[in-house]
Amino acid sequence: MQKISLKFGWRTIIFFLLLELFTVPPVAMSNSIVIQNIWYMAIMGFIVALVCVYFLLRILKAFLIRNSERIIGVRISDIYGIWYIALLAGILLMIMFVVQDFLFAHNFNDFSAGFFSAFFSVGGTLLIYKLGFYCGLNISLNGLNTSKYQLDIGWGAVLKLSLLFGIYELIVCPITGLWIPYPEHRFSLAVISGIVGGATGGALVAFISSFVKPMQAELIFKIK
Repeated sequence: MQKISLKFGWRTIIFFLLLELFTVPPVAMSNSIVIQNIWYMAIMGFIVALVCVYFLLRILKAFLIRNSERIIGVRISDIYGIWYIALLAGILLMIMFVVQDFLFAHNFNDFSAGFFSAFFSVGGTLLIYKLGFYCGLNISLNGLNTSKYQLDIGWGAVLKLSLLFGIYELIVCPITGLWIPYPEHRFSLAVISGIVGGATGGALVAFISSFVKPMQAELIFKIK
C-alpha cells in the first residue's frame, strides 16, 4: 500500500476551465424550461458531465501516464476505469443540481447553496466510489512490471475533498449562474461565466491543495 498527497497544480486551472466551459453552455442551451424543470436539468447535467469528463480524461490519459512517476511516484503503463469516473461525475452533477434546487427553494443564497451542494454531492459520490471499491469497481493502474495498483480513498480524504470542492463551488456557483436571469443571452453568458468560473475555482483549488497542508488529501494505492 502506498499513500500520496493529492496536490492540484496549475494544470488544474485548465482542467476546470475546460470542464465548466464544456458543461455550463450545453446545460444553459439544452432547453428553455431548464430553469423550471429540475429533473430535466439534473438529467442533462448527468449526460453532459459524463460525456465531457470522459473525453477530457481520455485526452489527459497519455499525459498522466507520461508523468505518473512525478505525480504518484510510480511509473505506470496504463489506466483503467475512466468510464467509471465519468459515470460518477455525471452522478455528482445530477446530485448537485437537485440539492441546489432544494436549497434555492429554501432561500439559500448562491454562495451557501454552492458550498453545501458541492459538499454533499462530492461526499456522496466519493462514498459511492468507496462502496464500489469493495465490489471491484475502481481506478486501476498497470505498472511497468507486473504490478497492478487499485486507487482507494481514505475517510479523511473524503471529508477533505468534500470541503475543498465545497469551497470551489462556493466561488463558482454564483459565477456560472450569471446566465439564468438573462435567457436571451444565455449562450454567450454561459461561455463567459464557464471560463471565468472554472479558472477562478481551479486557481483556488490549486492554491489550497498546495499551501494549506490540513486540506491536502491522501490517495491510497493498493497493490493487487
